[in-house]
Amino acid sequence: MLFYSHVNEDNTVERNALLRQQPDTLVSITGSGERLLALLDAPSLRQVVAVDTNIEAQHLFALKLGALKTLSIPDYLAFIGHTALRPAHRRDQLPRIEPHLTDETRQYWSERRVLIERGVVNVGHFETYLARLRPLVRFLLGPHFDACFTKPVTEIAHFPHRRWNGLMRLFSQTWVYQLTGNLDKAFTASDCNSPLIAKALRQTLTQNACAESFMFHLIFRGQLQSMLNEQLPPSLQPLILERIQYRLRQNDLTIQFANEDICQYLQKYPSVAESVFLSLSDLLSFVPAEQLLNVLRDVKDQYRNANVQGIVRSFLRHDFTPDETEQFNRLATVEDVSNQERTRMYQAYHFSL
Repeated sequence: MLFYSHVNEDNTVERNALLRQQPDTLVSITGSGERLLALLDAPSLRQVVAVDTNIEAQHLFALKLGALKTLSIPDYLAFIGHTALRPAHRRDQLPRIEPHLTDETRQYWSERRVLIERGVVNVGHFETYLARLRPLVRFLLGPHFDACFTKPVTEIAHFPHRRWNGLMRLFSQTWVYQLTGNLDKAFTASDCNSPLIAKALRQTLTQNACAESFMFHLIFRGQLQSMLNEQLPPSLQPLILERIQYRLRQNDLTIQFANEDICQYLQKYPSVAESVFLSLSDLLSFVPAEQLLNVLRDVKDQYRNANVQGIVRSFLRHDFTPDETEQFNRLATVEDVSNQERTRMYQAYHFSL
């Protein structure tokens, strides 16, 4: 299953950290591929390893790379589904992209042409889950809600405050995600701190940040087309994509795929690079903090001659306890960069081993 196919994390956090470090090697959880794409124009990068246990995520990222290498930037954005395009036109682009895909990836997408037609950023479990709920959510909020994308909520004469507050109470309940068919344990596990979702959305609204929040657009509009280019996630900004495209066409990057668990990969394959950046996504949503700390201890030992930095996130669960925070600070130089995360839904930590 493709759990995510669109942007689901504010990848400016990783991008800013990586550009400061200027590493030659990037090891990253693949996910939807958007967070990883946002890093590929870093001039210092020479080697990239995309790691994921989900082979479908690897096929998605490979398709995006192939499309970006083949198509113009406007055509790429239309092909993946960020901008509008007739389904048949997306399907017709696939033969141009296929020479840049492995046989396995080519076969995967040839059997899923309907997903190509829909635009691949729209076909993940999270994106289709939102698409199912969005008509009901918009009906409940009524026609005046959309004004929050263009003006402060205090200036909206008929903003649906009571219905908004009622919806936020529902968004705070784990059972709501379970009942409505969300299969991602990051949302549905018994230890999820679901009220953080409603808290983040309330903050976005009250701080008049709806127009610049890709997550707000994705949840309530289902697309990011009305956002200003400079407010888009980096992986969708044309100027950044042009630089990435140039590097791909020049074969200026070595990109490898590892279909395995990121923790096992880091413990099994020490790097010989001088400088390494680890983009670990919301790994803390799926492994306890204690396990992450054990992995980072092994990394620090095995990569002892390298400058190793990275970003790891928590989403609703497995955030650090005070004791684990103390252990983390003894192991690495740690900075809480959650305030840089524009979705307001993640706890994000920069570490330097």
